[in-house]
Amino acid sequence: MDAFPEPEWLGQLLKASEDNQDFTFFTSRQSQANTPELLDGTGDVYHASGLAWRQNQDRPSDTFGSQSCEVFGACAAALYARTIS
Repeated sequence: MDAFPEPEWLGQLLKASEDNQDFTFFTSRQSQANTPELLDGTGDVYHASGLAWRQNQDRPSDTFGSQSCEVFGACAAALYARTIS
């Protein structure tokens, strides 16, 4: 297993889904398993050149990734997809 969710992780994603009805996919920031003070990423970024990378990777988790923002994509380990009825 390489993903370890915080106790409130899913509840926070569900709340974000309820608060943002215009969006169907949600993600959360991920800390590195062996170095939790550093981020694994806060979603994926896509550049017009075609390059993609992990947003805020290797940055301090106490400084980056605590604000909600729109991202291009999400890692499947931190993804919540709301269905539209």
